[in-house]
Amino acid sequence: MEERSMTMREAMDIVYKSKTYAALNNTKTGLYFQSPAYLYDSLEKELKNAL
Repeated sequence: MEERSMTMREAMDIVYKSKTYAALNNTKTGLYFQSPAYLYDSLEKELKNAL
């Protein structure tokens, strides 16, 4: 939120609409075993590639 100067709602919308979140909810990926830092990095890469 702070890095991108956005509200909590905007940030949560981005997270919930992301491929990272979809993969996190899919138990077959095993992504839910990863650390929060790994998930944040994955989301950051996804957002950078979307621009």
